Amino acid sequence: MPVFRHRVELDHPVEEVFAWHRRPGAFQRLAPPWESVRVGKQEGGIEPGGRVVLELRRGPATLTWEVEHTGYEENRLFVDEQVSGPFASWRHEHRFTPLDGGRTALEDVVSWEARLGALGETFGGGYIERSLERLFRFRGERLAGDLALLGRVARASGGRRLRVAVTGASGFIGTPLAHLLTTGGHEVHAVTRSPRPGTGDIGW
Repeated sequence: MPVFRHRVELDHPVEEVFAWHRRPGAFQRLAPPWESVRVGKQEGGIEPGGRVVLELRRGPATLTWEVEHTGYEENRLFVDEQVSGPFASWRHEHRFTPLDGGRTALEDVVSWEARLGALGETFGGGYIERSLERLFRFRGERLAGDLALLGRVARASGGRRLRVAVTGASGFIGTPLAHLLTTGGHEVHAVTRSPRPGTGDIGW
């Protein structure tokens, strides 16, 4: 079974990096812009038992990919595994290691098996490896950039949790802005003409 590894070092303490991954919007911030993917359904968080159903567009077709979180150690590790989807098997370990100077190493370890067994790995393995390398390089850069930006927001706000109203929260700019703020632990309220009950939306 092929194993892919990617490591990035971050200028933030392990508790902060791990907490970022636990908050709403983390997956959306790490989803690459060249992929048409959205969260169709989500139950629970990154603790064991939490599930996410992803919808991936491939031309006119939509692929469904369901993963379940199966392992968890606070500030050290969480694991997700495929329940159903495009791979014969998929296991993704997110490993967090504290470094000197209040820094963190995040290592992603992905064990995967293509459909059609060895035949699929022979003809599709190179493409899958290149796709994973591109994906996790983007994720590392996005995470480092977001943590740096959220650090500046925290310093400007005196470390206070902000309550932010966002117009156009479902739009091209508002959606990623809302996800950025929620991963920083801030409270976001969409300003909309059609507020949804129980969501904190603000009617306009």
